[in-house]
Amino acid sequence: MKNVYRIAIPLVVFMASVSLWVGSAHAEKQPYRHMLVLGASQPVSNADENRMSPIILYNWFMEDFPHDIYGQIGIVTTRVFGIFGMKNDTIFAGIQPQLNHNIYGANHAYQNNGTLDETRIFKGHNAGAEFFFKYNFIKEFSAMVSYYPGYYFYQKYKEEQGFPFDTEETLIDLPENHWEHTGLLELVVDNVSQKDLNRIKHGVLLKAKYMFTHRLGV
Repeated sequence: MKNVYRIAIPLVVFMASVSLWVGSAHAEKQPYRHMLVLGASQPVSNADENRMSPIILYNWFMEDFPHDIYGQIGIVTTRVFGIFGMKNDTIFAGIQPQLNHNIYGANHAYQNNGTLDETRIFKGHNAGAEFFFKYNFIKEFSAMVSYYPGYYFYQKYKEEQGFPFDTEETLIDLPENHWEHTGLLELVVDNVSQKDLNRIKHGVLLKAKYMFTHRLGV
């Protein structure tokens, strides 16, 4: 069994862009019920191969229920999730079922441009339900705690299953499937406000985050 500790150092971000983040310091209803963003990511590094990958963002906000009941369904490229709970100016709490997908790989030559070893590429997934509770003490300060028990499982590539890009068959041994339990504490100071006829948001966002992960199995 392994205990993994990850601490994020507080970060000050000066924001001058439209925010797509739902968890603001005070509850605000979304201006649209559906949101769809399509794009692509193209690396421009000195690596031997820079593969383009798609970017997909879709959100369906359901905020018209009585008694502060809140719902949301979303897709963020390799992540599918739903949120069901309660949301008002003080409390945002609920459960977030989710399925996440990752692609792991490595180089077999470390040079200025690197050489990708396609036989070491494999797919990873994790699924579970995150329980979270967020409390807004004042408009500018909030705290959130969450707990995510996730099951992690892996899959080898076969030559005929290389979509969205061609790859060779995975030849290495994969990690054992396992459970991970992740706890999170997050403190946020946020005085971001809307400026210029509500077209942009401007201000300072200070966030401190502590995450603890406990892995079961090898």
